[in-house]
Amino acid sequence: FPDHGWIQDELDEYREDPFYQTVRARIGISDEEVVHDIMENTLHILGRCNNPADWGQNRQGLVFGMVQSGKTASMINLVAAGIRAGYKLFIVLAGDKSSLRDQTQDRFNTSFKLENGINKATRVFSPTWDNDFGNTGYAYTGSFKTQMLQVGKQYATIIVIKKEKNHLRDLLDQLKLLRKFCERNGIEMADAFPTMVLDDEADYASQNTKPTGGGSTIWRSLCKIRNAVPKNCYVAYTATPQACLSASPEDPIGY
Repeated sequence: FPDHGWIQDELDEYREDPFYQTVRARIGISDEEVVHDIMENTLHILGRCNNPADWGQNRQGLVFGMVQSGKTASMINLVAAGIRAGYKLFIVLAGDKSSLRDQTQDRFNTSFKLENGINKATRVFSPTWDNDFGNTGYAYTGSFKTQMLQVGKQYATIIVIKKEKNHLRDLLDQLKLLRKFCERNGIEMADAFPTMVLDDEADYASQNTKPTGGGSTIWRSLCKIRNAVPKNCYVAYTATPQACLSASPEDPIGY
C-alpha cells in the first residue's frame, strides 16, 4: 500500500521496533513472506485507526480476510503495533464460543510471552489469561492495574473476551468503576486508556438484528462498552463481510 495514514513517516521505526519484532516472531507462522505480508497489512490498518497522539473523532473500520488467511495473526500484530503507538487498552472480542476464546487467548499469551498473564519486562498484562472476563476473580483495580497507573508504570492491558452478555456486562461494570476511579484521582481516562476494540467474526452476533426492537443483545452491549470508554477505535475482522457491509456506517458497530 502506498499510503499508511498517520504512520507513513514512521514506517521503518515500526518495522524495526524490537518489541514489535519479538512479538511478530512468536505468532506461530514460519513462512517469512507470509509474516512480512501480515506486517505490512497490519501497519496499513493501524494507519487507519486513531492516532493516540492526535485522536480526533473515534474511528471504526472493517478488515476483510479470507478464511484461514491469518486474521488472528493480524490482530496480534495490530495490538503489538498499537502498543508502540500508545494504545493502553485492547478489547479482543473472540467469537461466542469458549473454545475459540481460549484458542485466541493462548495465541496472545504466547506472542506476548505472558507468564500467568503478565510480562513485567514489556509491561503487558492480560487479566483473561486463564479465564474469560467474568471468571478472572479480578476487581477493576486488578483488571486495569490501577496501582501501577498511579505510580507512572502503567501496563498495556489485553482483554480477550467471548461475545456473551454476562461477560460483556461484567466488563462494562468494571469500565464504569474505572471511570469513577479516574475521576476521583484526577486522571483523564481518555488520555490514560486510549482503547482499541478488535471484533473477531464481526459479522456474527455483533450486528444489530433487531433494529426496531431496541437492538439485539450483544450489539447493545458493545455499544455501551464503546460509550464507556472516551477514546476508542473499533476494528471489525471477518471473512464474511455481508452483514457488516449492510450496517449503517453511522452505527457504532458498523464499518
